[in-house]
Amino acid sequence: MAVLQIDPPLWWYQRDSMLIQPWRWFTAHWVHLNWIHFALNSTALVCLAFIFKLPRVTFWLMILMLSLWISWLCYFYLPVLEGYAGLSGVLHGMYTWAAWHARHHEPLFSSFVLFGIFTKLIYEYRAGNLGTEQLIGYPVLNIAHLWGAIGAMILGLILLVIKRIQQANFR
Repeated sequence: MAVLQIDPPLWWYQRDSMLIQPWRWFTAHWVHLNWIHFALNSTALVCLAFIFKLPRVTFWLMILMLSLWISWLCYFYLPVLEGYAGLSGVLHGMYTWAAWHARHHEPLFSSFVLFGIFTKLIYEYRAGNLGTEQLIGYPVLNIAHLWGAIGAMILGLILLVIKRIQQANFR
């Protein structure tokens, strides 16, 4: 992600460039508006890796799929959105999925994390995100946080169904 910060506009979500520069569907979430924004999201990503021991393949699959999911929703459901950058929507999804995935091993901690995410989403919906906006100097696209959490739940259900089908086929 740090390398992309060298020329951020090349990687941002820009509505008029999405179809002719398809890498933006993914990279929009890996580049940030400034170094403060980068530091906040990078710290949350590092914490995620330390708090939850996720398999590498699953970790990267979720990042790729959530990036595409959020970009797709922005493109089709927010036609007025001209630009976007940042990992926070993907991070909300990653934390949601990781907490749900860990519920069998750490039920109390997982419940606490899921409750925190749920509470944060409600707070953002009702009160906004002025503190973060003041810190990074740009508006926060709170709907991306919700879409990330919803996307994680959908992907988690898909992976669960695939796992159950595989288990049934091996019996």
